[in-house]
Amino acid sequence: MERELPFSVLSTLVITGELKNTGNDCYSLWAKLDIGSAPATRAATQCGAGSATFNLRSAPSMSPSGTLFLCRGEGTQDCGPRFSAREFPVNLWPII
Repeated sequence: MERELPFSVLSTLVITGELKNTGNDCYSLWAKLDIGSAPATRAATQCGAGSATFNLRSAPSMSPSGTLFLCRGEGTQDCGPRFSAREFPVNLWPII
């Protein structure tokens, strides 16, 4: 969490990390930050062995939050469970 100003009641949720893949498939990390009807956005995709970095920032609010989820491929058709962005960091196993 980052405060907007030293004595501000507004904070920004900041999540940085690395999506690692040891297999041949593609995996994508998706995020839905903040409250509202905006769709989830893809934060990172890694196809094949390697890693992809990501940096997510919510809009400033009194209590920023969101959810993250990992999907096989580049879309949201084959995804694992959603988890709170505030529970980050999380190690996830591949989606079977």
